[in-house]
Amino acid sequence: MLYDNAQFISLLAEVYRETQHPLFAERLSETVEWVRRDLSIRHFSHTAFAASLDADSDSAEGKYYVWTAAEVDKVLGKDAEDFKKTYDITSFGNWENVNILNRLKNPEYGKMHEERALLALRQKLKTVRDRRVPPMLDNKVLADTNGLMIAALARTGFALGRPEWIEAAENAFAFITNHMTDKDGKLYHSWCDGRPKHAGLLEDYANMAEAALALYDVTQESVYVTRTTLWVSILDKEFLDEKSGGYFMSSAQATDTPVRPKSAHDGAVPSGNGTMVGVLARLYQILGNTAYEERARKTAEAFFGEVANHFFPFATLLNNSNALLNPVSVIILASSSDAAFENVLRNISIPAMTKIVLPESKILPASHPAFGKTQVDGKTTAYVCFGQQCLPPVTTPEALENLLKQERGKRRNPAANDG
Repeated sequence: MLYDNAQFISLLAEVYRETQHPLFAERLSETVEWVRRDLSIRHFSHTAFAASLDADSDSAEGKYYVWTAAEVDKVLGKDAEDFKKTYDITSFGNWENVNILNRLKNPEYGKMHEERALLALRQKLKTVRDRRVPPMLDNKVLADTNGLMIAALARTGFALGRPEWIEAAENAFAFITNHMTDKDGKLYHSWCDGRPKHAGLLEDYANMAEAALALYDVTQESVYVTRTTLWVSILDKEFLDEKSGGYFMSSAQATDTPVRPKSAHDGAVPSGNGTMVGVLARLYQILGNTAYEERARKTAEAFFGEVANHFFPFATLLNNSNALLNPVSVIILASSSDAAFENVLRNISIPAMTKIVLPESKILPASHPAFGKTQVDGKTTAYVCFGQQCLPPVTTPEALENLLKQERGKRRNPAANDG
C-alpha cells in the first residue's frame, strides 16, 4: 500500500535524522527507489504514485516475495548458509512454511564490505524473482495517499541530502495540482486512465496541505504556502462544522453522501482532522495569522471529550495538538544560502519544528515572535523560538546545534531543570 510505505519512510527518516544509522539510510534508499520504480504513474510530464500493488500473485498471497530455503540454496550456492542466518531463512519457514527475508534477529549493521556482499546476494535473488509472475498494480492515483508520500519524499530527501527525491515530490505535487484539481482549486479524490474522478474528501485536502508545507519546509518556495491557504479556505467554506468545530469528511456541496461523518480517529492513514490541527498550527507559525491558530484550537477541542475517554485512536490529533501548544520555529536570516546551518537542521529530530529562511530584507509578520529580529554583524543568524519566546541569536552552526539539543532536552524533561 502506498500509504503504508509513506508512513514507514516518514518515521524512519525522522529516526535517521537523530541517529545517522547507516542501516536506516540504506533501507530508506531501497524503499524510496522501489516506490519510484514500481509505483510510478506518468501522465505527460508529471509522475505521481499508484495506490497499491496486489498482495496476491500467481493465485497465492505473497508468492512473489517469499522464498524457501531450497530456493535460496539453489540460487546462492556456497554463499547460502551465511545469507540464510542473516535473513532468518529456515527449512520450516518464518511465515506459513516459507520465508520472508528479514533481519529482526540480526539488526546490527555490518562492515562495509559485508553489507556490499549481502547486497550482491540480494541482487542475485532479485534477478530470479523478476522472472516470477508479478503482483498487479492498482493504477489509481489517490490525492490523500499521494499527499502522504509527497511529504515523506520531501522530508526524507532533505534528511538524507537526496535532492532527486525532493524533485520527485515536487513533480508528484504538480501532478495533483495539474491533473486532479478543478479551475477553482478544488481537489478530486482520484485519477485513473487520464481522468479525475469524485470530489475531494477531507483527507485529500489535509494530506495535500501537509505535503505542501513539507515542500515549503525544504524548498522555502512560497507557492506551497499559497496553495495550502487556498485548500484551507475551501475546507473552511465547505467542510467546516461551524457549530461544534472540526471538519466533516465530505463537502456540504456533495450530492452523493447522505450522511456527513466527522471524526478524528486514525485508521490506516492519519485522520484528516488530526492532520489539519498540524497544518493550521504551522500556517500560524509561518504567516503569523492568528485566525489559523484559533481554527487549530477549535478543531482540536472539538474532539477532546472523545480523547478523554479513549485516547488510543487519536495519535495524530494528540501529536499535532502538542505542536500547536508547544510550537518550535527556527528562523535563519541570511544574505545567501548557508548549507552549514541547513545541515544542523538536517541532523536533528524535532518533528514539530517549522523552518523559515529569510533574507534580511524580508520582514516577518508583526504577530510573529521573531518580528523585528535582524542579523548580527552581517552574519548568518538563527533565532530559535518556542511559542512566543525567542532565545538569543546564534551565529554559528555549532551554537545552533547545541542550543536546539539543550532546549529540546529541557522541554522533554522539565523536572530535570528544577534540580
